[in-house]
Amino acid sequence: MSEEIQKAVDTLLGEPLYLFSDWPNSEVPDSPGFYVVWEKDELVWVGAAGGSLRSRFDRHVKGQSRGNLFCQGVCDRLMFRHMNLDDSIRMTGETQLFADVLAAKFVKNHLSYRFVPTKDNSIASAIASAICAGNTTLEKPFLNPQ
Repeated sequence: MSEEIQKAVDTLLGEPLYLFSDWPNSEVPDSPGFYVVWEKDELVWVGAAGGSLRSRFDRHVKGQSRGNLFCQGVCDRLMFRHMNLDDSIRMTGETQLFADVLAAKFVKNHLSYRFVPTKDNSIASAIASAICAGNTTLEKPFLNPQ
């Protein structure tokens, strides 16, 4: 594990924990960075935003799963942990739009996040990849481990 990557993770863990239910958040910058998403005490997602952390979180809060791996994971795997079998079967038969609405509601009601801005996407991606691979003191995320 690189000392620089672990230092970035330590910085991340010292940052405030924000609730998606409080979105929008004026503290989130329009710059690249890496971030983590939690469900209670469980790390569920690690991501890198190459263009804008603000834009990335905005998409997550809207629950739009088309082209958004985070929202796809929330819809396909995370929400189902909280449903009984009948609800899960009914959910799989609903339209994509309805699934997006449910994902957005789940994100806002259950998830929180931390973030650290970086100079560029390559730094953010390297840190996120190291976390996902288990090469830091953080656990691997539930939805996107490597």
